[in-house]
Amino acid sequence: MNKPEKYTADKGEILRQIKTLAEKGMTVAEACEKKGLTQPTYYRWRRELNIENNDEARPASKAAEDIMDAAMELFAENGLNTSLREISRKAEVSVGTINYHFKSTNDLFYHIAERGVISFRGERYRLLKSATNRVAKPKLVDIINAFYMPALEGLLSKDKKIIIFNKFLRRLIQNTDYQIQAIVHRCFQESHNEFLDAFSKALPKLSETELYWRYIAFTGVYFSITQNPVRVDMITNGKLKLKTAEKAMQELMPILIAIMKA
Repeated sequence: MNKPEKYTADKGEILRQIKTLAEKGMTVAEACEKKGLTQPTYYRWRRELNIENNDEARPASKAAEDIMDAAMELFAENGLNTSLREISRKAEVSVGTINYHFKSTNDLFYHIAERGVISFRGERYRLLKSATNRVAKPKLVDIINAFYMPALEGLLSKDKKIIIFNKFLRRLIQNTDYQIQAIVHRCFQESHNEFLDAFSKALPKLSETELYWRYIAFTGVYFSITQNPVRVDMITNGKLKLKTAEKAMQELMPILIAIMKA
């Protein structure tokens, strides 16, 4: 990767340049590389600056972080209908302070989700980059591993904050409201695009329609396991346990390869 053109330049300006390149047809990964920025750093900077839809950079603050922490826990435990007044009490701030930092409840949902998926998305990118770097036809097993392993590791994490975030994210993903689904899609769209591109290189004979159908089935297995892990235990009467990410990946890999090659 080339050195950054202006690594010490204004972060917001660099992020806007990357967004412009992406809007012109580059993937985020390609745009980051052109600007000499790693993709995990790109996402970290976005989180730090809280880039809004109008490209206005709003610096993160301790108050905003405290609000997100309190809201995430309440949304996870009590549901997405939790009121701002309940959040204000837990975060020990006024409702006005919440409204100052977040334009709406959906905006709060988005920032919590975006904050939570950054490290997960960064690890996915690292593994995918390793699988596709300087390879015309990447190995299917490496792409699948890049997609699933960070998610399985997060699912089995004992970290309290990760457990709470996973529960919050499940509530978002399982909600059928269009605006909520748009928030989820906004957080994962770049990842979907990157993996679809990688799969198209690994399976060049598939038509676009064939690739999409296989990817829908492939991600369906992912959501079934990660968004409702209790279901695995219930269906198998406790005979199938998700103990380690490596063991789960070993069992899933031949199935997932078969789906993508079908």
